[in-house]
Amino acid sequence: MAGISFTVRVRNEEKTLEKSIRSLFGLTIIHEINIFLHCCSDSSESIARKLALDNKNINIYTYDKKVSRAGYENLATDANSDHSFVKYSNYCFEKGKYPWKYKWDADFIASPALIDFLNSKTWDYENAYYVITYKMKNRSASEIYLSCATISYNKYLFWENICYKGSAQRYVLDTSIFMYHNSELDDVKSYWLEEPWYVSEDSDEARVVKQRVEQLTKDFGAEPIGMARALNPYSDPINIRILNNKPSYVNIDK
Repeated sequence: MAGISFTVRVRNEEKTLEKSIRSLFGLTIIHEINIFLHCCSDSSESIARKLALDNKNINIYTYDKKVSRAGYENLATDANSDHSFVKYSNYCFEKGKYPWKYKWDADFIASPALIDFLNSKTWDYENAYYVITYKMKNRSASEIYLSCATISYNKYLFWENICYKGSAQRYVLDTSIFMYHNSELDDVKSYWLEEPWYVSEDSDEARVVKQRVEQLTKDFGAEPIGMARALNPYSDPINIRILNNKPSYVNIDK
């Protein structure tokens, strides 16, 4: 079976969601757009359901368990927990029915050149992945967003880490083929400022995670707002210190 499964994880993305998803409506290849509504308290759900009425390729799922955000919370939460961003990522990944998986952020806007490129191929199975550029107003970066070689996700420091099949072919798209990133590095997502799940939940796990986060803060300093963005320059010194010290109270790799 050929095709691409787009994975769109949504947490209060009402400002950008409709424009982001509609930018994919020009696709003529076999594909599906899987939207995962995660504890949304804004109008994201109604926007997603409206979009699904306009496009038969859209599937809507929900993940109601609050998860640890990228940063200290992710590092302090065991990967197999229902609160783990890694477990949530694997849940989303496993819903994709096509061999190629595209990790599509809800604030991405496809450029016409990207749509043309995607429509130019049949997307049959191939042990390969693509490095694709996204552009903000004042900067750009490239990451692996489209892959047919992904096995699953595991945990690494503040983020989820992609596990690949062996000897995968690496393709790097020309930077003229890209996504617009419709938010900036210094934009603060509303849910970054919400109370963490482990503060309100009364469980042994919540108490352990809370203790670990407090210890991380004590040992490595306060976490900068927006640690979720890998481009955040304020996170780099903390990353290096944690890697060099490898604190015993958290498991970095699992």
